[in-house]
This record gives sequence, structure tokens and C-alpha cells, in this order.
Amino acid sequence: KTGWLVRLLCHREFISGSCPRKIIPSPENINNISSASRPAKRYVRGDYVPQKESATGWLSKQSCHPEFISGSCQRYIIPTKGKINNITSTSCTAKRHVKGGCATRKAAFTLAEVLITLGIIGVVAAMTLPTLIANYQKQETISKLQKVYTVLNQAFKLSEVDNGEFEYWDVDHNEPSAYFEKYWKPYFKIAKMCTEASDCNYESAQPFISLHGFNNTIHVVASNLRSTFITTDGMVISFSTLSGGGVQEDGTVIPPTAGFLVLIDINGSNRPNQYGKDVFFASVSKKGIIPDGLSKSFDEINSNCSKSRAGGMCFAKIVRDGWKIKDDYPW
Repeated sequence: KTGWLVRLLCHREFISGSCPRKIIPSPENINNISSASRPAKRYVRGDYVPQKESATGWLSKQSCHPEFISGSCQRYIIPTKGKINNITSTSCTAKRHVKGGCATRKAAFTLAEVLITLGIIGVVAAMTLPTLIANYQKQETISKLQKVYTVLNQAFKLSEVDNGEFEYWDVDHNEPSAYFEKYWKPYFKIAKMCTEASDCNYESAQPFISLHGFNNTIHVVASNLRSTFITTDGMVISFSTLSGGGVQEDGTVIPPTAGFLVLIDINGSNRPNQYGKDVFFASVSKKGIIPDGLSKSFDEINSNCSKSRAGGMCFAKIVRDGWKIKDDYPW
């Protein structure tokens, strides 16, 4: 109402800025109004720049809290005619702006909001984690199969260099250990030979489960049928010159038959110890070591590698599918 007004307008810039300031004179020098402005200065975060006292004895200070976002902050000093020495001040309420304006603090989240957010995250995680874990396990299975496939065929080629072509190997099907000692053992990095299942860290002599869920009768170690060892990277490999034999679920005895079978447990004695998951079969041929059943038709392979069958040809299915575990794979 008196027309007496001191206005301090600060235009805060990102690095520097200026703050023009009106100086209100004392009552005895009321007609002599001068003005002064503070030159631009460089600020550091959280600093404040006080105003100098004017020649009239009037003093104002500007607290500067530069934020990462540039902005402005206004302050008005309004004296009254009857209380010229009593200067009251009002400061602006800081607000956050996208561009320009004073940066402010916003209220924190409430406990209810935090709990709701955590609940949503938990639901999403419960829906997506099983799929992510399954995809990781599938990819890990593919990687290990590719590695053991390479190691087996490298050993095969090295053995042919020393012992001649495979079709001329001197094989006695009744002496699988002698066959293994000569044609395979020198070409693998073996951590330990297994004379019984516990040597390979298995809990039982018949630890394997067929793909359809039944316990399989095949022995992981059988001195009269195959030679079993642990590789330096933790895989269990068993070579045989006899295909094994055993007992079917209905009690029918399966006699051992001549055949160059290779049993592979890609994660050693760790579970699940199930065909098609971590236990696979290969066979030795003139072309090297190939997945068992690879020469069969697609229909035969798919029929065998299913949840209604044992799953001995699942290695062949993965290779036939381009080294992929596709959606129709009985995982």
C-alpha cells in the first residue's frame, strides 16, 4: 500500500547467473533510491551467496541452493510506513519443474505404495522366473552336449591315428575293459576311473530314470559290460562293447548284445539323472561317435524321445533339430 518494495529476483542458471536487487533507502533518504546488482558467479551445490549491506543500512541475504535443474526463486521484502525498520520477508515455495523453476523435494512413498509395488514385482517374478530358468537349463544342456560331442570325436580321431581305422580295431566283446584301455583311455582327460557306482559319486548302482518316469535297470558301472570314468570337467562317460542288458518292467530279461554304446551324464552324479535331461546315449561308427539312433527316421526318433518312452534317442532329436531344444521336446 505504501509503494515500498524490495524485490530480489534470482534467475539461477546451471553454472552461473546474476541476481538484480533493488535497494530501499532509509526514511531520511527516501527520495534517493539507488539500485545495485550482483555480478554473475559460479556456484557449487548447496552454497549460499549473501548480499552485501547497502549504503542505506538495509541488509538482505539470498540463500542459494543450486539444484541440478536450473530455476528461479523470488523473494519480496515489503516494509510498512509505520515500521520502516521492521522488514518482514516471505520466501517462495519451491516447486519442481521439467525445465526451469525451483527444484524441490517430493514426499516419499507410503508404506502401502511400497508393499503394493513389491507385490506386483513378486507376481511378475513368479510368472517369468520358471521360464527363464528352464531356458537357461536348456541352453546349458546344449552347450555341454556340444562340448562332449567334440571331445569324444577328437578322441576317436586320435585313436584312429594310432590304431588304424575303426573298422579294423581288434575288439573282443567279452573284454570291454581291454578294449577301452587300448582304444580310448589314452585320449581322454580322466579325473577318476570308477570300479563301482560310489566311485562316481552315485547313490545307487542304478541311478538313472527313463523319460517316462520309471527307474531304469542299467548300471552306471559294470566291469563285465563297460568302463566308466569321470572327466576333469565333471562329466561321467561309460564305454561299452556290450549294450548292457537288464530287466524290463514286466520282468523280461534283456540279454547283453554286442554294440559300441557310450553313456554320457553331462553333470555327473547330480540330479535329475534322467534320460533326455542330463543322461544321453551315443554310439561308435565308422564316421565317429554319433548320437544313438541318429540314422533312424524322424518319426522313430520323436516316438522314442517322448514322455511315453524311455528317451534313449533324445540326443539324436536335439541334433536333428539343429542343436536346439524346441517346444515339442519333452523337457
